[in-house]
Amino acid sequence: MQLHVRVDGRHPGCVVVVLDGEVDLQTVDQLSAALETQLARKPALLIVDLSAVGFLGAAGLSALLDASRAGLDHGTELRLVAGRRRVVRRIVDLCGLTTALPVYRDVTEAVVPSPTDTAG
Repeated sequence: MQLHVRVDGRHPGCVVVVLDGEVDLQTVDQLSAALETQLARKPALLIVDLSAVGFLGAAGLSALLDASRAGLDHGTELRLVAGRRRVVRRIVDLCGLTTALPVYRDVTEAVVPSPTDTAG
């Protein structure tokens, strides 16, 4: 299983970590390292784009929760992008984590959510 990680810093005050592949026990360290590196930069907003992720296991969900908690300690909000994939939204919903890990349809929506749709 593979996970490709890319960082997009085009949005002011925001960093987007783009993932492609599967997030499981074999790849979670790669995800955690990428999130830790970006959290150290202390952006106001850290978006994790999971729209190209085919599998998000418990280890990946745990890493995202850890990053969310760590970010809150120094003022960084973490948001997820699910794209058209239901796997991300479904696992977050099933685990009751929609408040801790808000999920958006795309990066644009995650950067500037509409007032009526804060976690669409």
